[in-house]
Amino acid sequence: MTGSEHSPWKPPHAGGRPRYSGPAAPQEPPPPRRVRPGPWRAPDQARPGPWAAPTDGPSGGPAAGAPPPRTGPLRTNVLGAISLVLAPIGTGLSLRIEIFPLGWLTLAIALILGVIALFIPERQRGLAIAGLIASGLGMVVAAVVALIYVFATVFGLY
Repeated sequence: MTGSEHSPWKPPHAGGRPRYSGPAAPQEPPPPRRVRPGPWRAPDQARPGPWAAPTDGPSGGPAAGAPPPRTGPLRTNVLGAISLVLAPIGTGLSLRIEIFPLGWLTLAIALILGVIALFIPERQRGLAIAGLIASGLGMVVAAVVALIYVFATVFGLY
């Protein structure tokens, strides 16, 4: 292996010159990606930050034990719906002085369920927000009714 044909520094081309086949055909640039304004992105774009899908699998997809990524609409928030139903019931119960504490208890349960429903992931938040607003307004109405009852009792009007 002392010959010049086996030299590691010599290019392995025939005749000492590399073959050149001419310029490569020009390639068209890929179409521009559409990006929606705001925090939402097109489905083909990766989501940055902690919301990015895990890419631990062999093909860059989710790992074997990871749940599949959510597709489709958000599911109905049942706790938010219960909160929205309990709020007017509690308001109605708080209008009667005889069962006033039961109304406050129902409004408090509606408020707690609304707060819990607001933080459940992958669920609609509209019902939870509506339940919070309705229970808050119900508490305001119940407080006004309680003040009217106290003033009427103190001044002998009841």
